[in-house]
Amino acid sequence: MHLSAVVVGAPNSCLVCGGETHGVVTDSTPFVVARSAEEAQQKAIAQFGDDVVLQQDEDVLDTWFSSGLWPFSTLGWPEQTEDLETFYPTSTLVTGFDIIFFWVARMTMMAGHFTGRCHLRMSISMVLSEMKTIRKLSKSAGNGIDPLILIDRYGTDALRYALIREVVGAGQDIRLDYNRKTDESATVETSRNFANKVWNASRFVILNLDDKTPEQLEVASDDLELADRWILSRYHATAEALINQIEAYDLGAWLNNSMSLSGATSAIGISS
Repeated sequence: MHLSAVVVGAPNSCLVCGGETHGVVTDSTPFVVARSAEEAQQKAIAQFGDDVVLQQDEDVLDTWFSSGLWPFSTLGWPEQTEDLETFYPTSTLVTGFDIIFFWVARMTMMAGHFTGRCHLRMSISMVLSEMKTIRKLSKSAGNGIDPLILIDRYGTDALRYALIREVVGAGQDIRLDYNRKTDESATVETSRNFANKVWNASRFVILNLDDKTPEQLEVASDDLELADRWILSRYHATAEALINQIEAYDLGAWLNNSMSLSGATSAIGISS
């Protein structure tokens, strides 16, 4: 009887042994786990007989296992390098909520085991980008969007704005429309138009400053009109809120506050 076995691993790592599949490794190939090739051979013989054949799999580490080593292996670990001492642990990890178990949990457990320290100080779970058909953008699904195409057409700031604008509340995924035939997106185009509005408003203000500094332009509070007082009050309140929202990584609320202030001040400027 000829037996085949698949062995997955490297020296001092787990090994897997298969059963009777006539020399072909399949999804139904049974296995045993061992810490060395010798131990795997002994277990295979005990379970399948003396004529068992071992075959090592080329993929030693799966994607999530190797990714779990990333926070410290990229900094020179297991050597105590200067990079490891300087940059480990990291400050903030930004990731999708759908891979918290697959990736973040593995990084945390491996970091604790191999380094004795947690690999980060804070983890931010972001929402997912989806098509209008409510299907997640995925490399494996083949429905991804090349951001460089949208950047070339609408600009970097417009794309950034479009993605953040959609994040209104925690857990709300981004619905991004995209015409694959024309490489157009109404979502990003709307964001581009708003960015142009902010740019034009800023340019108008700068052109009317006459190269004066803020100190030179300061006006006594008694000389301010009611509309001026209102705009300054909104400005300071919004600036304080924006700082708090950025520090809390509440980017959706941050952008909505920015939009609200820009729209309100523009309306005052137009009416006056």
